[in-house]
Amino acid sequence: HPFPPPSPLLAPPLLCVSGEVGAGGMALSQNNERVPSRLWAAACLGASALYWWPRAILRDEVLKIRGASPQWEADGPEHLLGSPLRKEWLFYRDKPGHRGFFETWLGAAVGGGVSRFFNMLSVQPVPFLEASPDDVSTGEDTMAQVGRVVDAETGAAVQGAMLDVWMGDPRSRMKYGDLDFDFDFRGKFKCSDDGRYTFKTLYPTTIEGFTSAPALMVVNALLLFLPGVALTVYSRLTGTPFPRFRRPPHIHCYVWAPGYETLVTQLYYLDRVSPCDLAAVNGEDPVRRTTPVANPELMVHPILSPAGGDTKWRAEFDFRLAPVSKRVKAG
Repeated sequence: HPFPPPSPLLAPPLLCVSGEVGAGGMALSQNNERVPSRLWAAACLGASALYWWPRAILRDEVLKIRGASPQWEADGPEHLLGSPLRKEWLFYRDKPGHRGFFETWLGAAVGGGVSRFFNMLSVQPVPFLEASPDDVSTGEDTMAQVGRVVDAETGAAVQGAMLDVWMGDPRSRMKYGDLDFDFDFRGKFKCSDDGRYTFKTLYPTTIEGFTSAPALMVVNALLLFLPGVALTVYSRLTGTPFPRFRRPPHIHCYVWAPGYETLVTQLYYLDRVSPCDLAAVNGEDPVRRTTPVANPELMVHPILSPAGGDTKWRAEFDFRLAPVSKRVKAG
């Protein structure tokens, strides 16, 4: 792959350990893992801006490369470099709900005040009429996803595989307007020797955004959202509609292992979206400009977990990696 994901050995500096108190006086203990420092998060944010923004502007070929695996899907330019290696959960469960850029950087009191100030300047979106009533998630909609990473040709387990997973916070529909400096809903997971993996998160929901170029989100956050404020003021003064889009419930994944092509893909969780709403969402989805039809092989269908499970939902999906010699490039 011409643009491989960052090395899983790149370990971020750490702010606090399990049981300690993080920014804003909030304990981060349930995950039993350490939290990246704010300095590391800021460095990763800047690196991501330099890495993704020029590629988005130049229409980089990474969005057009078709790997040999039939599970290829378009890349996600809102990916943050330097996400932490996680043990089990993709987010810190001690958080009371969605917290964004300013809250995780400045703490709950000061950061919350800054967020409220910026929200007063922002154009509030008009609710979509087709919104599905079941397409919502709370902190109770936990989901465990399990599966294997296998050879696309032989079906044998792939050893040494890594998953880099990221998604929007399902508790906040406006997912491309903010970033979380605790790397919530972003992280890497090691697979076992027999290729098995498990990660736990919240059931994905439809996302909304104010721009058709999500990569600019990183630059906007890096500049303290001042470009977004300027665009908002311009929109209000001129009456120009603010560009918007939606994307169906999904999770982004990079999957790689020694000797195999890096799999760049997205998994879709559409069971709670009404057919009418899904048609409207797909019409706005910028990914459908690259791949007009979503791959049926990437549909995931979570079910309610058996009694006694530690998550409400359970999903299964096997990733299929192709040897590096099998990579092909679409014209």
